[in-house]
Amino acid sequence: MSKKPKPKLELIRPLKTSDLFAASRALKAMGLKVDLRGKVTVEEVGADLMTQVITRLGDAEAEITGLIGGLAGMTGAEFADLELEKALPIVRAVARSKGLQGFLELLPRPTIRASSTPSAGATRTPPTS
Repeated sequence: MSKKPKPKLELIRPLKTSDLFAASRALKAMGLKVDLRGKVTVEEVGADLMTQVITRLGDAEAEITGLIGGLAGMTGAEFADLELEKALPIVRAVARSKGLQGFLELLPRPTIRASSTPSAGATRTPPTS
């Protein structure tokens, strides 16, 4: 007798257009700034942004918990009250969602010219459209 595989439980609903606005509010609340001064590689810019995100999560707690909770079918307060071991799989599901990945692909990427020795005070700026 063969066992039937258990149906895969979806942790989050598919992203909707309205979720972009909620994500925008969360990013605005964090006050992230792209500073290209002295940075030579995309990795350096990315590391700086990740540091900002980690240190400023608390500035957008209500917006982030509301967004992720809504995606998981609960309120922001319910999501915020989850034990960390239950919240992390939901956060991972959001990070891996096709909708989020597609949205991030639409964002402009900073253009950084490689330089082995950047001059003091040099500013690298992305080209304007």
